[in-house]
Amino acid sequence: MKQKPVSRSNNIIVQEFADEVLIYDLEKNKAFCLNRTSAMIWQKCDGNNSVTEISRKLSYKLKTNVSEEIVWLAVSQFKADGLLKNSNEFITSFDELSRREVVKRLALLR
Repeated sequence: MKQKPVSRSNNIIVQEFADEVLIYDLEKNKAFCLNRTSAMIWQKCDGNNSVTEISRKLSYKLKTNVSEEIVWLAVSQFKADGLLKNSNEFITSFDELSRREVVKRLALLR
């Protein structure tokens, strides 16, 4: 089964800026600021794109490699922050790792 993330749209306010997106969660009373790459991943989480497709589309648009691991990391963070509508469907290789372990794993990809 291909996992296709869906970003939450209920009880959040999304404000787009030039190179980032600010998301305010009305349920948790918490704000999230996404950098350009994370914002682009968030926008592709529409239920129509798999992680592989998001990686490919962003790599094309940015004219640089955006690995699936980077997309998975963002999706994993969206999941942890409660920003995915279908977060229960996702099990990622980053779910049980500390931030330090994730950085080490991503560094090995370079």
